[in-house]
Amino acid sequence: MTDADVNPKAYPLADATLTKTILDLVQQASNYKQLRKGANEATKTLNRGISEFIVMAADAEPLEIILHLPLLCEDKNVPYVFVRSKQALGRACGVSRPVIATSVTIKEGSQLKPQIQYDDLIPPLEVALGKFSRHDSSEVAQPVRSVVPIQNHNGFLGLMPAYIAYESILCTKMVAFYKREEGSVLPSIQASVLLFDPEHGNITAVMDGLEITNKRTAAVSAISAKLLMPPQSNVLGILGSGQQALSHYEAFTHLFSFKEVRVWSRRREMAERFSAAVQDPITVCSSVREAVDGADVIVTVTSSSEPVLFGEWVKPGAHVAAVGACRPDWRELDNDLMREAVIYVDSREGAAMESGDIILSGTHIPPS
Repeated sequence: MTDADVNPKAYPLADATLTKTILDLVQQASNYKQLRKGANEATKTLNRGISEFIVMAADAEPLEIILHLPLLCEDKNVPYVFVRSKQALGRACGVSRPVIATSVTIKEGSQLKPQIQYDDLIPPLEVALGKFSRHDSSEVAQPVRSVVPIQNHNGFLGLMPAYIAYESILCTKMVAFYKREEGSVLPSIQASVLLFDPEHGNITAVMDGLEITNKRTAAVSAISAKLLMPPQSNVLGILGSGQQALSHYEAFTHLFSFKEVRVWSRRREMAERFSAAVQDPITVCSSVREAVDGADVIVTVTSSSEPVLFGEWVKPGAHVAAVGACRPDWRELDNDLMREAVIYVDSREGAAMESGDIILSGTHIPPS
């Protein structure tokens, strides 16, 4: 199909390079059972709120049979794109027939999701964090993660090994993180966890790292709130609307009782989508200041490179779980807040090397 043959209504149309990337993602989604094939199935995923992005074939005949999908995607704030060939899309979907539309879905069916419960996760994490804080590598060995910059593609690869001797657990997590352009159909994070036999060194399991990352991070934040948030905390403010925002919402509302939960995102429609996904009463805020005004607990999960939370907006005694600024040049909290706050970190070495809020504010973390 030449450019002249493409229906102008098939927009946006991926170029050859992006098409290859998208079809590879579709094939991967098919392998992980995260794919729905056909216009009807794609429509169902959009209506159920489980579609990550939609791929359509520009040579569908007639094209009008799938043109309701871009309109629905716009309404649901779901990215979409056209590729040139329905036959190529079919091959990527793992079938020999042409496919005119497909939906890559969220991991609602992940085998790990129902197995990782916060009531089971938090107690062993509290023990492990306590042992790790004593710097006794005979019990817990967890070096600062190694980071490989992927400069040509605005990303990095993180490698995080750990050995928990008292549980005889040897594992490592590998996570690839990319800063995508707004509206990109590509995932920003992909991760895997490898479990080893500590005696022989062979791999015994390869697991979905995203589900583990989301719940483990939220659980650690919840532990910090359990120990440090004010008594009678009634208002929770969440800055961000991605997967980490969702996991933190689940963990905090499961463990604590808040009278009000607020959410803010740079794009209001994303905050509204977040609110619709949790199906519980949430106040969608138009500004950060509105979201944190009077809040007892604030969670920042934004991946921002500039401060979004300012000290003058935070009430005295509030607890802030700052999660998103995990690179040396990223910021979520301004200098005033960093100077006035009492800072707690899970790893002094990690914070000194990776936390943009610590590094760029010049905050000193005293030894224990």
